[in-house]
Amino acid sequence: MITKSQIVFSNFGHNFDIADIYKILKSNGIQNFSFTYSVEPSVKNRPEFFKLAKQHNIKIDVMHLHLFDWNNIWCDGIDGDHDCDNIIKTLNELRKFGVKIAVMHASKGFSNSPITEIGIHRFKRIIQHCEKIDIILAIENVQQNVHMEQIFTTIKSPNLKMCLDVGHAHLHTRDVRELFQRHRDKIIVTHLHNNYGENDDHNPLDNGTYNFDEFLSFDLKNVQYFVIESVPHGITTLNEYNEFVAQTIKLLQ
Repeated sequence: MITKSQIVFSNFGHNFDIADIYKILKSNGIQNFSFTYSVEPSVKNRPEFFKLAKQHNIKIDVMHLHLFDWNNIWCDGIDGDHDCDNIIKTLNELRKFGVKIAVMHASKGFSNSPITEIGIHRFKRIIQHCEKIDIILAIENVQQNVHMEQIFTTIKSPNLKMCLDVGHAHLHTRDVRELFQRHRDKIIVTHLHNNYGENDDHNPLDNGTYNFDEFLSFDLKNVQYFVIESVPHGITTLNEYNEFVAQTIKLLQ
């Protein structure tokens, strides 16, 4: 049974005023919100989201880290060092705001980047820092997952977990159940959205070829948060967004 306290909505795919979003979430019994964050100067950070969340009694427990090219982590050179440093700086800022779980990718696209010693070294450094500041790092499944799997094989830490992205798994592996069963002890957070098996559409849960009844049949007791990454396509008013929120909650309960 997924409770409302575990459901997390995000600003994925819409540009409504954040204060209005918080009000709608509260009116539907939702307590948690999430968005993407980075210390990169070219990325618009949203510290005001945290301030407004506190005013509206909304929690921000789960966040998504941002990099322009996740593959740099695996490459020798100053770009990879720079990105590793920025991830650590971002984690520090998120912990300052009280974030408990940071989600990140281990690679980008159908990566040709080899698994390298420098890449593993950087991930070890990041995860050791997570242990130091008491934040969970959850690696998200993407187009291909050899880098993620190597991290899980090589690095052992109570602060290293997994984010199961159901839409990505349906699109890229065609077997959500197998991926869930393989990593069920690591999965602490999920990203929920649907597609038709052709593109990463991030559709609402009932708009695609993945049957979420299967997902809801899994043993989800270790999953702490269910983050909605569905894009509310065609929604232009707050009343329509409120209906989208209410329908999504209904589908999960």
